[in-house]
Amino acid sequence: MRPIDRALPEVPDLATQILAYASLGVVHSDDECFFCGCYINSEHIETLSKKVLDNHDTFFVYICAGNIEKAFKHVEPTKNIAFERNGKVRLYDFNRFRRLACQKDGTQLWDLVGRSWKS
Repeated sequence: MRPIDRALPEVPDLATQILAYASLGVVHSDDECFFCGCYINSEHIETLSKKVLDNHDTFFVYICAGNIEKAFKHVEPTKNIAFERNGKVRLYDFNRFRRLACQKDGTQLWDLVGRSWKS
């Protein structure tokens, strides 16, 4: 099963979200990984600021399925990476998260599907 096929049941409006992220951020889909995300400012996450902040120091992952290491190859490194888990946005150091998520010869440790981590 392709990663995008695994993501479809998790997000009812996935087609709409793909279109939104395609115009505002990054969308990638192939046989190994699927993800949608965008570059934002960490201050926007931490303070829920409505201001548009030009300094994009964080990559926010909306949804990701498949091989996480492959997804990182399509994202320009930033200071932070963020994703939503259990209704709360988590913010991590980009390089540390990448190192932890892509251990053991690049095999993934987690899948981010439906904006929540699953083992």
